[in-house]
Amino acid sequence: MHSTCAKNAYNKRNPTKITLTKLLMLITKRFMKKDTEPKPYPYTLDQLQNFQNEIKEAGGVDELMLKKKALKQNGESTMIATYKDVEGYKEKYITGIYEPLRPYYNTDVPYVFWSFMYDALRKSDIKIT
Repeated sequence: MHSTCAKNAYNKRNPTKITLTKLLMLITKRFMKKDTEPKPYPYTLDQLQNFQNEIKEAGGVDELMLKKKALKQNGESTMIATYKDVEGYKEKYITGIYEPLRPYYNTDVPYVFWSFMYDALRKSDIKIT
């Protein structure tokens, strides 16, 4: 499900191919202003474990992001999705175990929200498979 751009993207420090997820995280960080850097989200261990299970069930991070409508397919390319209806996205996708995180969801780019959770998961002791 990777676009041609992601397939051909190379990390400057290590000339190996990088994943679409890594590329999108780098793009997200590049466009964030320093004065609007988000405060750390208060993720619980249960939320991170649930997120890990969702990744596993979906078949990968990119596939889960497509399912959560944070990414969208446009022909052969995959793009970051935007939603002007922030409250509508919260009601539809920030549900269940993630509901306490609704006050922290304040973007029209869902990928930003989920990428911070993925980053927290990577930094946690939970094994990503």
